[in-house]
This record gives sequence, structure tokens and C-alpha cells, in this order.
Amino acid sequence: MVGLMFFLNAVLPGRKSRHLLEDPRAGVVVDDEVIASALARAARTAANVTQEQVMVVVSQRLVVVNVRPTSGVPLHEERILAAVEDELQRMAPSPMPSVRVNVAASG
Repeated sequence: MVGLMFFLNAVLPGRKSRHLLEDPRAGVVVDDEVIASALARAARTAANVTQEQVMVVVSQRLVVVNVRPTSGVPLHEERILAAVEDELQRMAPSPMPSVRVNVAASG
């Protein structure tokens, strides 16, 4: 019974937390956490905030970037969105998720 459960888990479609990256030499499968880390670094650099102030969640169709600003320092949501989309375009994951940026009202 346990063997049948493992077999069905491997064969049947399910939730996959991975994306395929195009590479001319080989097929590359990347975990969503790796993509989220790279996108968080791009958002952090564009917003000029610390690592703890940015959280990125990647799913098959959507990337959600949550940024908490430093008190008294305004953030430009468009700049963060452009940086994250640029990084995502360079990675070219398949399927390509859309990006949503949420900037917290206060720091």
C-alpha cells in the first residue's frame, strides 16, 4: 500500500514548487525559494533596505514582493517593480509569473 502511494505521488500531477530555466547547454530546474532569494536581493538593492525588510513569495503564476520601508524614508514602488521584473526577465523562468509589489504604509 505504501509503495502504491509513493508511485501515485510520483506519477500524478500535483503542486510543483519549481520553474524551468532556459539554458542552451542543459535544462535547469530551479526551486521557487532560489528564485525568491534572487528577486529579494534585487528588490532590496532597488529599495535600499536591509534583508529583513523584504519578503518575496514565488508561486507558479505570481511573485509577491512585500517591502517594509525604513521609518521616514519613502520608497518608490515603480523602481522596485522594475528591478524585480528585470531580474525575472534575465532568469526567464517557465512558466513566467507576474509580479506584484506591496509597500507597507509605515516602517
